[in-house]
Amino acid sequence: MPNRRASLFVRLCMQNAGKLSKKKREQFPALTDDEITMLEEAIQEALAEFDEA
Repeated sequence: MPNRRASLFVRLCMQNAGKLSKKKREQFPALTDDEITMLEEAIQEALAEFDEA
């Protein structure tokens, strides 16, 4: 995924407590549901570590 798309994905997840809304998922048709779930989990872990610091 190009950097700009990855950055958008992260920003959209961060705006929604680490989850990508169903409506926003349409912006990433190349990703499977499993791939989106894995990315969301990684973002949630990063956010949790940031909050602990």
